[in-house]
Amino acid sequence: MLDLREYVPNGRVSTGLLAYYDGFTVWSLSPRRYWTKTQDGTLMGLIGIGGGQEPGESLVQTVKREALEEAGADIEIQGGTPTVWAYEDGRSETRDLSGLLDDGEPSPILVWQMDIPWISDDGQRRKMPYVVAVYLARFLCGPEPKTESPGLVFVSEDQLLSLLGGPRSLSEMVSQGTRLKTARREDFAADPSAEQNSRTADGSTEVGSTEVGSTAEGETAGGTTAIPNDTVVQLHGSALYLARHWGQLALPGRDH
Repeated sequence: MLDLREYVPNGRVSTGLLAYYDGFTVWSLSPRRYWTKTQDGTLMGLIGIGGGQEPGESLVQTVKREALEEAGADIEIQGGTPTVWAYEDGRSETRDLSGLLDDGEPSPILVWQMDIPWISDDGQRRKMPYVVAVYLARFLCGPEPKTESPGLVFVSEDQLLSLLGGPRSLSEMVSQGTRLKTARREDFAADPSAEQNSRTADGSTEVGSTEVGSTAEGETAGGTTAIPNDTVVQLHGSALYLARHWGQLALPGRDH
């Protein structure tokens, strides 16, 4: 069984997904507490579905649990491919992890490492080693935003890679085919700041609909969260590392 704790004995192990549904890659919008007002608009991260490994869990168990918690849907993981191992400084290499896997255990398509800032018990700012195993998967049914996510974004591969050029208007991306599914209020209440979130007028949460700019800040109606009309998104975490190393990934149909 793949165990990444040896790479960060005093750090954190986490998981992520390059997940597909209906021909789109699926990502989460960052929780409201991480939104930033900029001169270009309300900046949000486009982030991978996934999360930290808990004691006693395998990496595969972790990422399947996170998919259910964050998107309310089961996934089928595709493995058996070489793994791109990427570093914060831009270096990367391809590794064969098959010798570390149990029979039938899928390999991650990407592993990325970086040091993340944190504040220790004594109040000092420090760096914590962080490693993330990202798995290639498909959703077995339609994902829905849960827990802290204000919405899921369904993005074509080309649109995803376009974000390497910098933040983009979410409204513009939607006009070019990106789909947005916003969270229902009862699913979003896990975020302590959810009470302050703006709301939509019609309550629609269908894939392909968008609540970008549909209400003024602070309105409440319809039971879904609204996304500010000036929203711009940028790649964060697994989404960023995947896009940076897209050409190296062992994606289906490629000759590796």
